[in-house]
Amino acid sequence: KILFDQIPSVTPGKSNNDYQMVSFVHWPADARSEAVFGPMLETDYSSGDYRIMTYDPNFGDKGGYREYGDFEVVPGRSYWVLARYGLDLTTAGIPVTTTSDIVVPLDYNPSSGDGWSMIAVPNDADYYWGDVEIVVHDENGDIHYGPMPIKQLSADNPYIDTRLWEGKTRLNTKDEVRNANNFILTPHGGYWVNARAENVSLSFPYDMQAIWE
Repeated sequence: KILFDQIPSVTPGKSNNDYQMVSFVHWPADARSEAVFGPMLETDYSSGDYRIMTYDPNFGDKGGYREYGDFEVVPGRSYWVLARYGLDLTTAGIPVTTTSDIVVPLDYNPSSGDGWSMIAVPNDADYYWGDVEIVVHDENGDIHYGPMPIKQLSADNPYIDTRLWEGKTRLNTKDEVRNANNFILTPHGGYWVNARAENVSLSFPYDMQAIWE
């Protein structure tokens, strides 16, 4: 059933300090960034009133930002948005289930060792970071490791940095969350995580939603 995803609006801004990290908890009918964001824009993107982008460690030789028109919009990922006059982010789509585990693949560049991903809660639920799990697949797609909660991983594990970084404002900044295991991730926000290997995914278990406690 198609419903509206009512995301908090982006406030007006003009500088790198005014970017906001946003995410969606609905599957869009058309995932192309032009199809999702395009109807929201009051002027053509080329006018310079907007900047919309997401990070990809495999973009170019050493990783970088893919800009509007060069990425897809999916739940579990987040996006930087800058809007000179603000932006209403309400859009239509199919709500992501809250009654099943949701898996969000992470990107990794084996040549550069860059594993940064802009992630988000994939559905309309809250999760403690420590309760989010990792799943590692082998080259055949079979599970090699996990599911394992972040809070049970050692800091030097080979799969993911167990720390979490918030995406607040200002492009390219990462604000490390202290006591991250007890930090609650909320819908429509955005966060940074750093994978250490290929084929690592985050799993958001349906029975570990914060509201269940």
